[in-house]
Amino acid sequence: MHSLKDPERTRHANTKLCYRPVNLDELGHGSVRKTGLFADSQAVVAVNNLSTQPDFIVFTGDLTHTTDDPKERRRRLGEFKEIVSQLKVKNMRFMPGEHDGSLDQSKAFEEFFGPTHYTFDYKGVHFIVLDNVSDPRARLGDAQLQWLNEDLTKQNPNARVVVFTHRPLFDL
Repeated sequence: MHSLKDPERTRHANTKLCYRPVNLDELGHGSVRKTGLFADSQAVVAVNNLSTQPDFIVFTGDLTHTTDDPKERRRRLGEFKEIVSQLKVKNMRFMPGEHDGSLDQSKAFEEFFGPTHYTFDYKGVHFIVLDNVSDPRARLGDAQLQWLNEDLTKQNPNARVVVFTHRPLFDL
């Protein structure tokens, strides 16, 4: 992962960017705007201004701030999707965080961004995105573990594999 503030490191080929949106309430500005979208708009400008664009971007969850209102949740997710559509990089991957999926098992997230767990391959690396936020107990669940086992069984034992989760898979 490269820092947006380090232009020297962004000149290398095969650049990837992993981005976790920042909610303004986490910065102590919750009373100003609770969606975090102002910070995300600034990030879009920063990424678009990189001299070398990333090959792809993975958004690792908490795309918006939590709301109990399903209509508001969808509005916020739609607004986030609109903001990131302005990125020059079009190869983007999304995963839910608790703010996006814990209240409705990620139903609204799936409407905007598709499946909550999936794989993709890029230049010889197998990427696995797991969903450990849609279950209220933060578990992957039997069905997802079976899917994961089937996916890994198909991989070469020496394959390079990267796994993304929103929450750690172990106690810190």
